Amino acid sequence: ELSSGINAEYGEIADAKLPYDTVQELRRDMGTVAPHLLRAGDREEANFFAQAAQLTQSGPTHTMGDSPLDAPINRLRDFYMTNTISRASQTMAKCVKACDDMV
Repeated sequence: ELSSGINAEYGEIADAKLPYDTVQELRRDMGTVAPHLLRAGDREEANFFAQAAQLTQSGPTHTMGDSPLDAPINRLRDFYMTNTISRASQTMAKCVKACDDMV
């Protein structure tokens, strides 16, 4: 039987009950989504060569146009503030300000 603790925890977070009563039911559905998760001990190649070949056969999916490529972040100081931890850091704010003052 599926642990009632797991179902209770999920229920509190998602305000819903898991649709599984047993571990076997859960594994069956996992197998339909990600069959490799059920093949414990088997080695599988981790590549996408077949998918890449299919994409190349389908032809170009977009064109580049005549305009040059432009990166959304093109200054070094912006790079250090691209994640929430850095943006919330007083130390990082001081470092960025110090770099701006030097320039």
